[in-house]
Order: sequence, then C-alpha cells, then structure tokens
Amino acid sequence: MRGYFDHRYYHKQRFANLELLEISFKGFCMSDPLFLIGAGFDMDANSQAHNEGYTYPLVSDLVKTCFGLADVPKGKSIEGLFQSLIEQRESRPFKQLCDLVMGADYQIGKYFTGDNTQRKNPYFLFLEEFQSSHFLTFNYDSLLEILLFHMKRWKPDDGYGIDIVTEQQTLVLPYQLPERSRNLVLHLHGTFCVYPVEFYLEKDGINSIEWIKNLDKPRYVFDPDSLTHRFFPYRRILPGPSYSFPYERVIAPVPDKAQELKRDFIHSVYCRAVTFIEKYDPVIAIGYKFSEYDSSSYKPLLQSLSNLSKRLFVISPSAKEIVDRIETNFDLRTVPITLTFAGWASNGFVLS
Repeated sequence: MRGYFDHRYYHKQRFANLELLEISFKGFCMSDPLFLIGAGFDMDANSQAHNEGYTYPLVSDLVKTCFGLADVPKGKSIEGLFQSLIEQRESRPFKQLCDLVMGADYQIGKYFTGDNTQRKNPYFLFLEEFQSSHFLTFNYDSLLEILLFHMKRWKPDDGYGIDIVTEQQTLVLPYQLPERSRNLVLHLHGTFCVYPVEFYLEKDGINSIEWIKNLDKPRYVFDPDSLTHRFFPYRRILPGPSYSFPYERVIAPVPDKAQELKRDFIHSVYCRAVTFIEKYDPVIAIGYKFSEYDSSSYKPLLQSLSNLSKRLFVISPSAKEIVDRIETNFDLRTVPITLTFAGWASNGFVLS
C-alpha cells in the first residue's frame, strides 16, 4: 500500500472602514473574488438534495461509521483517531471516509444536475453569481467540479489548476465541452479523482524483460473512479504500475499535515493557489473553520493575505469566533459574516 500509508512515498483586520455596513459584492470589487472552501460549504447540500440516504458526512457520522463509536472519546479528536490507526497501517477507516464522500458526490451531484432539479438552489445561484471566480478548497469532495462541469464551465484537463492527463469515450457525435475551464478548483489536500504517475514499465526488445523507467516529472491522471458517470464523456484510464486507490490520493484528516503537503500533485496545486492569493482581492472563506489541525495548510495563505493587505471575509455560523482566533496570529483585514452558506445565498450574497 502506497500513498499516506507508506513513508517511502514522501520522497517520491477586520475592516478599517466598519462604517460600510452593507456591501453588495458587485459594487465592492471590480473582479470576482477568490473563494476558500471548507466543509461547511457542503452541509447545505445535504438538505437541498432531499436525499437522506447519501449525505456529506459530519464528524458524528465518521465516528460511528469509521470507528464504531458513539462519540469522540474525551480528550481525543477525530484527527487523533485517524492518526492512531494510520500509524498502525490500518487504512479501513479512511477507505470508509472515501466511500462516504464519493457516494454523496455521486447521488447529490446526480440530483442537482437532473432534469427535474430546481436550479434556484443556493449552489447554482452561487455559481451563476460568481461566474469568473476560482476556488481553493480543503475538501475532498467533487461537488464544485460536478456542478461546473454540468454548466460547461469546467473540465478536468485544466480545471484543477495544472495539466491533467485525461481520456474520453469515442462518440459518434462530438460532445460539447468548453475549450478551456473558466473556473479552476484547486484541491489543497488532494482529490479522490487525480493521482500522480512517476514511472512506467518498458520492455526490453531482446529479452522481453520489463524495466522501470522514471519520468522526468510526474504526470497527473484523471481517474474519477465511481464518479465517472458524472463526468461523461470522460472515462477512467486503465490502472498502470503507478496506480493509487482514491483514498491514497489525498491528505488524511490528521493533526499535522505538513509532511503530506509535499506530495507532488498537492505541492504543485498549492503553489498555484499562492499565486491566486497574490492576484485576487478579496478572498472569501465559506464554511472553513481554520482549525489548528489545518494550520500548516492555511498559514502560508493567511501570511500572504497579511503581507499584501488583502481583504478576507469569513462566512460561517461561528465567523466571529474564527476571526478573533486567526487575528491573534495574523494582521488581517477581516470581516465576519455569521451565516451558513445557504443563509448567505438567501441574503443575496451581500458582504457586510
């Protein structure tokens, strides 16, 4: 087993002008903002899809399904539970997490993109409001990609922020796809749908012996696995010697993610994300807690925001607490918006 479970893989201000109490986005900024997406972004999809059988998992779901516990033990965290089993090379709980998320992606994505779906749900409203925005996400799920692909504004070839190897089915009539992605979705903790290929096998023409040949630089392969039907006409690329399972492609939810951020795909995407932080203003964080367990992931981003005096809006039911916490370590121009994602959408995407 490679990936996370094999150490050898590692080598491979608040606003100064608070008198501006209510700001509609389009009157606030000349360009679309950059979004930073956290787990809270998905939670409204559970109720919007009206499908109780498949929902994006909460911590309580993970504790029960992945660990067989009624609650997180006192003095422990869900991240600590995953860490303890990973140290034992036990991958089963993480496989179950992968299955839960990909199952929700498939079913909720199917519902949202179906012919009878009410397009006026907060997710479509959001994507229609911010048609040129890009998205940095710490989530494993593919909800944004599924919706944007359905809207013909994203494709996997370039939509992850770096070049991806893809294959399509052979069709009698061509399928309409965008020439290039209008919106990029950068997965800062990896995605279940992409894995790196670092070597290949080449046969010796004389003895028919296969030799391992290392690539000069990794190639990244789009393999949506159980989500393939959500990205028609793209298809899976047959697994080769570099294949990794979906649960091996992302950073596990553990207390310290610093070492895992060095993975080839994740590092490449993260470097692109830093350039976006430098380019776009404001940045709007939706449903992201800025947890201490993610500090190695978000600190460089917040430091860039601070150095460049960029604006950060935090949209979350606990936004004020989050802003107070991150402002103890960073000199930021932050504005808390104490709403859920759906509540912000209902409020007309007003920044206040």
